[in-house]
Amino acid sequence: MARSPGFVGIGVASFTAGALIAQQVVGKSVRDALFLTTFSAVDLPAMMIVGAILSLSSAVAVSRLLQRHGPRRILPMLFGVSTVAFVGEWLLGFSRTEWMTVAFYLHMALLGPALLSAFWSLVNEHYDPYNAKHAVARIAGGATVGGVVGGLAVWRAADVLELHDLLLAMAGIQLACLVGALLMHALLRATRDAKDSAVRATGEGQGLRALVGAPLLRNLAIVVAIGSATSSLLDYLLSATASQLLGKGAPLLSFFSLFWLSVAVVSMVVQFTLGERVLGRLGLAKNIGALPGLLVVGGLAAIALPSLAAFVVIRGFEAVQRNTLYRSAYELFYTPVAESRKRAAKALIDIGFDRLGTVVGAGLVALFLAVDHEHVTLLVLVAIVALSVATLPFTRMLRANYIAALEGGLRDTASLPALTKDESSGPEEPRAPSAAAPEEVAAAPLEPVSVGEGPIADALRHPAGVVDGREWIGAPAEVAVAGLGALTARSTQPAVAYAIMLLTHRERYVEAFGALSKISAAIAGQLADVLVDPEADVQVRRRVALVLASTGTQRGVDGLLLGVADERFEIRYACSRALMQLVAHHPRLTVDRATILRALLVELDHRARQPAPPVFVPDPLEEMPMFVAPRLHPAADHVLDHVFTVVGLHIDREQLLMAYRALHQDDVRQRGTALEYLQTILPPDFRDAVWPFVGQLATPPPRSARTILADLIRTTSVASRRN
Repeated sequence: MARSPGFVGIGVASFTAGALIAQQVVGKSVRDALFLTTFSAVDLPAMMIVGAILSLSSAVAVSRLLQRHGPRRILPMLFGVSTVAFVGEWLLGFSRTEWMTVAFYLHMALLGPALLSAFWSLVNEHYDPYNAKHAVARIAGGATVGGVVGGLAVWRAADVLELHDLLLAMAGIQLACLVGALLMHALLRATRDAKDSAVRATGEGQGLRALVGAPLLRNLAIVVAIGSATSSLLDYLLSATASQLLGKGAPLLSFFSLFWLSVAVVSMVVQFTLGERVLGRLGLAKNIGALPGLLVVGGLAAIALPSLAAFVVIRGFEAVQRNTLYRSAYELFYTPVAESRKRAAKALIDIGFDRLGTVVGAGLVALFLAVDHEHVTLLVLVAIVALSVATLPFTRMLRANYIAALEGGLRDTASLPALTKDESSGPEEPRAPSAAAPEEVAAAPLEPVSVGEGPIADALRHPAGVVDGREWIGAPAEVAVAGLGALTARSTQPAVAYAIMLLTHRERYVEAFGALSKISAAIAGQLADVLVDPEADVQVRRRVALVLASTGTQRGVDGLLLGVADERFEIRYACSRALMQLVAHHPRLTVDRATILRALLVELDHRARQPAPPVFVPDPLEEMPMFVAPRLHPAADHVLDHVFTVVGLHIDREQLLMAYRALHQDDVRQRGTALEYLQTILPPDFRDAVWPFVGQLATPPPRSARTILADLIRTTSVASRRN
């Protein structure tokens, strides 16, 4: 059986990620051991600052390249340059060890972050926000496997190879990355219309300007900068302590290789056991916020018990979290961002702000060494805790920023007209010309009733004048219309009962609907009794629900809530739409959250008992759907329409309208954005009840042969006209 292109694409991306991370793990171990063997630990902060400053310039260059050519073309080019550089540094090491060490350190500083940024840019441009969660989790799993392989390789190589010869091994790994990047270039296609075409620089997509109007990108940049500063402080702490206790050369390389191997193994276990599950449950912002929270606790513990073991634990846990849950969540934050803005900003954030944080961290170490050399360890730990605490407020903002970005993506890419106030609250039910608006019904005072007075007392005193409505059924049209038009709240019960009966009359139902709507507030109890009566005519019950929408009272809400749990889908559907109209016109009315959830669970139970969609014939009074434009409302979607209407009683209706429309688009990315948006804004209990109805929309529906043929004919005709 042939594998799908998606499966193959994820497999190739996982292989490339594994090879890339393997090279990064080997490179970090060799870099630290080589530098500390050739130079002193006191020289490390200065080298970190130089490398970071050079990286800032590369961030601008890579950002412009990504804007102009896209990651599918830039990633293979970067891998090729890196491969050649590794070979050149290896050759340089035969004559100038110090120059080789400096060149290798700067190479890792310049191209290491650029390669990671370009790789993940290619991944998150290919997948929509919803499907990206699953794909990124699997690709990150491949990356952790590569970390284990790289750690094992450098650990074993430490006993048999010189540090200098490991550069040639890294060139081979980078060559494997190049092959993987070329395969990704062929397999991964952009999901947006622009695909691989160049993105023109616009006012919103030029360098730092891309961050100006994007709170999500600004806060991500701040989180990255502070996180990078914290990582550089941890790197110094671990490197300085290890070199002081272990000396130089092979013992130091063995220590770093074993450390990064342990980090890689734990990362792999965490990614494969918790990765996708924790990402889905906690959400993106909490996975980002877990890292500074962990560092606060670890930093305080290390202040109390400073030792190499403590520094190994805190640096190791930081690296594990950053390589797994943090990395996956961080990359997913970019999926709803517009292409031009993302290409302009991502490299600047991944490289520029990362290197800026490294400069800050190295500068703090240099300052601490100059001020108080004896207590530099304590000062570094205090700085780690302080920076981690400063990060937490920004991580809390990311969730709201992400939701806003998803909303922007739905508005920008759905190719739908702008929402109006009337459209977002749902169209009004059709009414007879004589029917009063809900506001008028609610505001009109009822005739005064006191003891011994009213319709019943009048009927007892004057039985001959009782109007029971029987004559309306067989009378000429003008007589029935006049009688219904004269129906008031003081009419006796028999007349109301006959008016309700006329809701199913082929010719009189519109007049009956208008007459009952005028007095619905006074007869809400009688209407609710008919609504919940399983022996009553189904069409009458459906139309009674629409009459209750005109009550403007809490009694009307309570009656409709009883109907939402009915056994018949037609009744549940009519009641949910009537409830939506009622609460939209009368916001003071309340719908209990638990009742809404119970209605969703009722629908879920019906779906489990009857997987096939119910046979549904729209009523003339229900022709206009609540949550979707008529052209996007196939008959098979009435159940989903009902579910969204029920959810809209608790969640903002405009948000749901955007998501519902996007779910019915042909574009996979739009549907994925809508699904991710719903998964983010819905409370967990609501999400669990709704997801069986929408989860299958993540994959594109099968296209018929006729549709494919029509697309081919259209494409051919367009091409012939251009020629």
